[in-house]
Amino acid sequence: MNFKKIYFSMRFKIISSLLIIIFTLCFVSIYQQLNNSKDIMKKMEYILESESLNLGNAIAAQFYERYGDVQAFAINPVFAENDRKKMQEALNQYSSLYGIYDVILYVDIHGNYIASNSLSPKGKEINNQLLKTENYAKEKWFQNVLMKKFTEDSEKKFQGTYFEGPSEDPIVSKVFGDHAYTTSFSAPVYDKSKKIIGIITNRANFSYLEDELIQVYKKLSKQGYSKADISLLDANGFVISEYDPSYNTSTEVKRDFNVLNKYNFFEQNSSQKELFNKTGMGITYSYNLKKNYDSIGGYALIDSPKWIPSIGWTVLIRSNVDFFFSHIYNLKYKFIMTVLALGLLSILIGFIIINAISNKFINISEHLKISAAKTFATANNIAISSETVANSTNDQSDAMQQSVSAMSEISSMITQTVEHVKDCSIFASTVQEKTDKGNLIMDKLTNSMESIQNANTDLQNMPNIITEVANKTSIINEIVFKTQLLSINASIEAARAGQHGKGFSVVAEEVGNLALTSGNAAKEIQILLQDSHNQVSRIIEITSKKIVDAQSVSYEAAKEFVTISQEIQSINDRLKGITLATKEQQIGVQQVVKAMSKMDQATKQNNSSAFEAKHLAKELKNEGMVVEKIMKAIQVLILGNFRFNHKTNKQTQLIDNLSESWEEQVPRNNNEVENITNSNIEVNNLIANIEKNVTKSQNDEYDKNELTAEHISFKENKHL
Repeated sequence: MNFKKIYFSMRFKIISSLLIIIFTLCFVSIYQQLNNSKDIMKKMEYILESESLNLGNAIAAQFYERYGDVQAFAINPVFAENDRKKMQEALNQYSSLYGIYDVILYVDIHGNYIASNSLSPKGKEINNQLLKTENYAKEKWFQNVLMKKFTEDSEKKFQGTYFEGPSEDPIVSKVFGDHAYTTSFSAPVYDKSKKIIGIITNRANFSYLEDELIQVYKKLSKQGYSKADISLLDANGFVISEYDPSYNTSTEVKRDFNVLNKYNFFEQNSSQKELFNKTGMGITYSYNLKKNYDSIGGYALIDSPKWIPSIGWTVLIRSNVDFFFSHIYNLKYKFIMTVLALGLLSILIGFIIINAISNKFINISEHLKISAAKTFATANNIAISSETVANSTNDQSDAMQQSVSAMSEISSMITQTVEHVKDCSIFASTVQEKTDKGNLIMDKLTNSMESIQNANTDLQNMPNIITEVANKTSIINEIVFKTQLLSINASIEAARAGQHGKGFSVVAEEVGNLALTSGNAAKEIQILLQDSHNQVSRIIEITSKKIVDAQSVSYEAAKEFVTISQEIQSINDRLKGITLATKEQQIGVQQVVKAMSKMDQATKQNNSSAFEAKHLAKELKNEGMVVEKIMKAIQVLILGNFRFNHKTNKQTQLIDNLSESWEEQVPRNNNEVENITNSNIEVNNLIANIEKNVTKSQNDEYDKNELTAEHISFKENKHL
């Protein structure tokens, strides 16, 4: 079997793709969860580290208080008074007040007993008589204080106190009759001259630091780390305190003196010492020999402003690795199981859905096959119909061409008639314009005669004016006469005046001469006015007669011009009617010609559409055959051909043939699919256009007949 010709079913392809996607998502999800788990584990490791640091700070704070307590006790004035009873009372008060000092012992500079508390921190009597017989000069704490070799750090202002690490204390054990585990803080007692008069030592029960371990364990338990054990190591790696939840209670630390100051952590884990000293704080993985499991631990070298680093204590909090990360391991397991379960469920649901979709595709392909057969039959019917329509449209096209030719000749004749009527209208308009100009001239002449008549009327008033001027001249003569009389009287009066009136006499004479001259001029004016009056009267009489004659002639001429103008206007109106009628005839004929042309174009278009529809019908038939082949190919693609029978080879060959001639038969892309769809749509559009054009041709024929009838009716009305 040729594997290159194998076509897997669509169901197989989709399910394979779904499996790949789901397994990829599961792998990515699990990988991401593992990374998240690593981040959470780092945060959990930080919890151990931070709690170790917090515990170290709490121990440092307690140490700071105890370091200062002994010096505060030493400055009590009761020691300088050397009253042993008062000393004992003061020390009892300190023991009861602080609650952590089992024995407070005061000795002289020779190591002899002077005073101590007689009551325990809980207020019970203790056997301090056992302390009175002892000499403490050889004790390490006594010798170091006496020699002023204190546990100091000048930078942090720790001075004046000697500190001893936790150990089984013989002094306290003797008094209480049981194993005592304490730390001691010792300091000198000075007198007023700053001279050492004694040494005081506070034997602090180690429970004051063990309580801090218990508090940290309670905090870890609330966070879900109930199996964590806490250890306190000295500078050499010995365990000086330990809280193991397997045999300790939540309120008390049970001391194992086989372990305390005897079990060395660094000896059992040689690589840890260098790590602790180098980093000071961090996470360590080691094997717990006591419990036989791999452990994870957070450690912190105590380093605080309230601590002396030279002491070198280290806090170590350890837990079983499997238990510590058990919650994370459970979450990872649950997450992986959940992801796998969801993946399997998704595959099952996808298989069901894909199976249903495949069945629907098969049903759809069957329907498409039936539809292709119907399309093939429809294409044959369309081809037959289109051929019939093509033959009919050929005959109709010939008839329409003859009609268009006849209507074109009629249109040309009407056009000539319209041009002749236009010429007549132009001539009539010219005569009408000249007649209108003659009327305007006669109107102007009549207006001029009226103006002359008005001027003659004005001339008739001239004699009256001349008469009034003559009257005024008579008045001037009277004035002249009176002026002469005045001149004569003036001359007489000047003669009477004698020598004094000579100048006035000359004036009177000149006035008389002027009066005489004025009188002569007035007479001459009067004569001229009389002659003017006579001449004006004659002119007015002659002008009046001529004006009357001219008005009569101009009135008759204007009357005749009006009559001529009215006749020409009547001719012009008739020519306009003829022109309008011929234009309407021309428009009607042109509309008929246009309608016939449109019918001719529609007929030609119907003819070409019919042939094109025939061609497309053949193509549609071929496409139907191709669609049928495609349906078979789709069934192969959906169902596959991975079967060992003779049909497989035929189906494979069908797909290969379609693939080789795909460009000619089957569209490769959406554009070609759209072209085939458009071809089918075009066939439907052609059929619709043929029906539309036939209907339009019938309507145009009807409009042509209607227009012809309207023009015939119009001509008859005009003729009437």
